[in-house]
Amino acid sequence: MPDNLMKLLNIFSFLLVFSACSSPDEVSPKRDAIEENVFAAGTIDATDRYVLTAQTDGTIQELLIREQDSVHVGDMAVVIDNTINTANAAAAELQRGIAATNLRDDAPALTEKQEALKLAKAKEQQEHVNLERFTTLLSKGSVSKLEWEQAELSYKAAKTSREAIEQQIKIIQQNYREKYIAQDAQASSASALSAFNKISIPRAGRVFKVFKKKGDYVRRGEAIASIANAASFVARLNIDESGFSRIREGMSVSIKLNILTDSVIKGKLGVIYPMFDEASQSYLADVPLSLPASLQALGTRLEANIAVARREKVLLIPRKYLSYDNSVRVKGDEGIRKIKVGIKSTEWVEVLDGLSETDVLLPLKP
Repeated sequence: MPDNLMKLLNIFSFLLVFSACSSPDEVSPKRDAIEENVFAAGTIDATDRYVLTAQTDGTIQELLIREQDSVHVGDMAVVIDNTINTANAAAAELQRGIAATNLRDDAPALTEKQEALKLAKAKEQQEHVNLERFTTLLSKGSVSKLEWEQAELSYKAAKTSREAIEQQIKIIQQNYREKYIAQDAQASSASALSAFNKISIPRAGRVFKVFKKKGDYVRRGEAIASIANAASFVARLNIDESGFSRIREGMSVSIKLNILTDSVIKGKLGVIYPMFDEASQSYLADVPLSLPASLQALGTRLEANIAVARREKVLLIPRKYLSYDNSVRVKGDEGIRKIKVGIKSTEWVEVLDGLSETDVLLPLKP
């Protein structure tokens, strides 16, 4: 037999023997680090986020903000055309001016009473002089007691008339003051309502969504724009009940955004909200994020793994070699072998007892 053919046969025989002795599906336990994670889905949100709303009914006359704009406190954002508010404010201001005029000493109603008061004072003074004259005459016996009493009654009547007019003036002034206070409050209220026609920015941030456009009719309380502070961005995670008791603030979190699946964002678990969220049927927790502008998209879906435990240099086997009842197939064993396990990750399982590094695992039977 030629030498070349003999060499080929030897190589083929070696490959047959090697294949019979070892299978690519056979693995041995190894020592490495393992990390246990609690999985959570979630979205990008912002803790400092608010919705700019219409404070009055009307048509949007000016819309001064656009999506992606950076806005600051006091910036004018929206002007709403509400003619009723404007007209009411003008009318109320006019009425307040009239009420203020009536508080002056030369107000028409007061002028009339002031003239009457002058006459009443003059009459009182005249009657007082007349009474003094009759008193002197009475002492001399020149007039009767009855004539003196009539002079006294005339003086008292004049005095009462003067006091009555003074009281009337006080009542008129009091009424005018009350009317002014009421009109001032009405004018202030109307002015405040008119001011609602102009909407300014209450807190600085960035415009992420504008819901309306110029010319749209809006009602009071209707959303116009969503604004958030980019410095307050968080990954808001939905934690199920089984994982909630295992998480703590400060734990490391690995996040994958649905819009950027090839990259992992690292963070630390921040605020954990203790109240169960009925809407999502989960507990909520936040991971503070520092994102570039291109990724600052509110509502973006994400997936996260919270590292709740980590062990170094432990015995590991691939998770797919472990059955649901924590048993494995070991080369050379007649049946299955039960083992004691610890941390389970998505790919690996920690072996606490029942296996050694020299054991060889076989795939689970289909």
